[in-house]
Amino acid sequence: MKIWRFAILLAVVSLIVGPAVWADVEEEETVERTATLGSGGRVVVETTNGSIKVESWSGSEVQVTARKKARADDSSRARELLSEIEIHVEERGGEVRIEADMPSSGMGSGWFRDESATVSFQIKMPADAELEARSRNGSIEAREIGGRTRLRTSNGSIKAFGVDGALQVESSNGSIKAYDVNGPVNASTNNGSITAEVTTDDLPEGFRMKTTNGSIELELDAGVAASISARTRNGSVSTDFPGGTQDRRRKTLELDLNGGGPRVEIESTNGSIRVREH
Repeated sequence: MKIWRFAILLAVVSLIVGPAVWADVEEEETVERTATLGSGGRVVVETTNGSIKVESWSGSEVQVTARKKARADDSSRARELLSEIEIHVEERGGEVRIEADMPSSGMGSGWFRDESATVSFQIKMPADAELEARSRNGSIEAREIGGRTRLRTSNGSIKAFGVDGALQVESSNGSIKAYDVNGPVNASTNNGSITAEVTTDDLPEGFRMKTTNGSIELELDAGVAASISARTRNGSVSTDFPGGTQDRRRKTLELDLNGGGPRVEIESTNGSIRVREH
């Protein structure tokens, strides 16, 4: 009887306050900024909640498009949150720093408050510049970056295409994909798969791929010289290349391609590993 009374009371309360309490209103705003960056400079971009997409272009400037979104129970509160989001683009000595300053008041607190704020960046930068991009909650994508590239997110996937410099990528929860890369790749994630496609025969030092829960796939050209060491605890290890020493019981692979060369370390705790020919 008490359960039925509570259910009836809850239904009445929902009818009375439901529309006001559970309304879901989203407001958006786009901000565009431009900054000057010299040859061989560095771009640093950071957001708390939101995706980051960066690509190179022929210009010498950094073009920033920031899409702000705020969601709240009513339009007035959503606009208030939106106004609290600040976009900072700062030039300092060969570096352009791009940041999103998020609202700190009342986000998601209380039973009857459902609020959120995000900022997603789309950026164009000079092809020879270095890139460092960080997001706590959101995906990151980088295309045709010529300089050293560092990408990091806590919750989200990472994709890199056509990176010529050293590539360092890290995600706590998300997959990592790197295609058409010509520099060393240092990739790690706790929960997610890793895929890398290397398109150069002149493999540099410093190539490492590691995941705790997920598979790893590495694709190499037939003419590359490399010394590959791969191991997993729970999963299989396989390769398209002939030769090498493969221990199926210990789930390891030691392989010298074209006489051996720079060392490539691949490790998964729970997941399969495959080394393929491009």
